Amino acid sequence: MAEQLSRIAKETKADFTRASNLIAAWSASLLRQARTHFNDELAASRDVREEVVEFMQKMENSMGKLGGDLKSQTRHVEAILREVRLDLEGLDGKRKRDKQLLESQVSANESRTVSAMAVSEEVVRGLEHVTNVVDLSLQSDSISIALELQDFVERKQTPLVGV
Repeated sequence: MAEQLSRIAKETKADFTRASNLIAAWSASLLRQARTHFNDELAASRDVREEVVEFMQKMENSMGKLGGDLKSQTRHVEAILREVRLDLEGLDGKRKRDKQLLESQVSANESRTVSAMAVSEEVVRGLEHVTNVVDLSLQSDSISIALELQDFVERKQTPLVGV
């Protein structure tokens, strides 16, 4: 029995040793897998961090370039605006000059029209006077012809003595 107990103890000890070795191997394998997974995660994190840094640098470069382009375009648009403003001011000045010239021409035409109407009225009065003079002259000629006709008729009716 002591032998049997010793053998059972040895078998139990061997089972415990085997179980301990199995648990140790399993724990070591689990730790190795955890370390590998952790190292993979660290590498992936480092890669992501590098990609983020690279992306940020690219974005900063792009933003700088975009800012420069924006400033350049802003200056260009401002220059165009100045040109348009100057052109509009020039056109406004020309429009005002044209308006003043047109108003002065209209005023001059109005004064010429008024003077032409006054002259026309004087011509009409002169023509009326000439018409009256011609009418009087025609009446005078009519009277003269009527008198000559009456004189001719009276002479015809009067017997001539000594003929």
